[in-house]
Amino acid sequence: MSTGVNRECGECRVCCIAPKITEVAKPAGTPCRHLCATGCSIHDSKPAVCREFLCAWRVMPEIDESWRPDRIGLLGIFGLTDTGKRAVQFIPFRNVLGFPSIGKELRRLASVFEVWIGLSGEWPPSRRLRLNDLPNRSAWRKIGALQTT
Repeated sequence: MSTGVNRECGECRVCCIAPKITEVAKPAGTPCRHLCATGCSIHDSKPAVCREFLCAWRVMPEIDESWRPDRIGLLGIFGLTDTGKRAVQFIPFRNVLGFPSIGKELRRLASVFEVWIGLSGEWPPSRRLRLNDLPNRSAWRKIGALQTT
């Protein structure tokens, strides 16, 4: 995917913590056993799924620079729906979903592509909520309680 965005991870290591990574037997929400202070301890031999992964923040110009996953508390995973529409699954790894500014930005992004709140940490998400299914702040609080599953 060529988007013109060329952001670097920097100190962010959220992709080694938030999603489920079957190839290294890592469940969602737990640090990978290969994660170390400098990044990945098996960098030269890490599985293709890790080597090729680019979070949505790195490649999608619609996602603001300030939304780097470790700063905002959400990891975005880009994909396509069954009908070929662009979609981003945001996996919360901190309790941020109740913040009005987060909800406002997610709703803005939902006007550009489909936005899901992922509860499983995998793509395609086996457990997800569509942003449009969250009509009010109390709904945001409810999924905040689910974010560790």
